[in-house]
Amino acid sequence: MWDPKAWERGKPAAPALRAQRLAVACGEGRAIQRIWQSDRGRYFEHRQRMLFRQRVTPHYGCTTLGGCKYWALPAYIVDCESGGDYTPGRGLTYGGAYGLLPSTWQQYGGWRWAGQANLAPARAQDIVASRVWHSVGAGAWSCA
Repeated sequence: MWDPKAWERGKPAAPALRAQRLAVACGEGRAIQRIWQSDRGRYFEHRQRMLFRQRVTPHYGCTTLGGCKYWALPAYIVDCESGGDYTPGRGLTYGGAYGLLPSTWQQYGGWRWAGQANLAPARAQDIVASRVWHSVGAGAWSCA
C-alpha cells in the first residue's frame, strides 16, 4: 500500500485496496499492520528525499567535473564557479561547488556545518546556495 513505486504512478488500484481489506477481515490484521507500518516508513523517507530535491536542488544540468545531476543553481553557474567540484578552495576568497564567499556562507547558516563552504558536505552547500538563490537571486554570482 505504501510502496513508493506504487505512489509514483498514482494511488493504489481499487483491487489492491480490496485485497488488503479482505486480508485484514480474515484475521491477518497484525501482520498486515506491521507491513503497512514498514512500507509507510519507507514511503515517507522517499517522499522526504523527493521534497528536498524539489525545494533545494531543482535545476538539472551537466558540469565539467560534477557530471549530470540536480543542482541548487542552474548548471551553467555551477560550471563557471567550480566545474561542479564540491571541494575546491580558491585561496581564502570563496569555495565549494557554488563559489560561496565566506561572509555569505556564514550569513546564510553555513557555519552550522563547517567554517568554509569547501569543507562542508555537498548537501550543506546545496542548502546554503538554495537559500542565497531564493533570497538574492542570480545577482549573487558573477557568472550569472
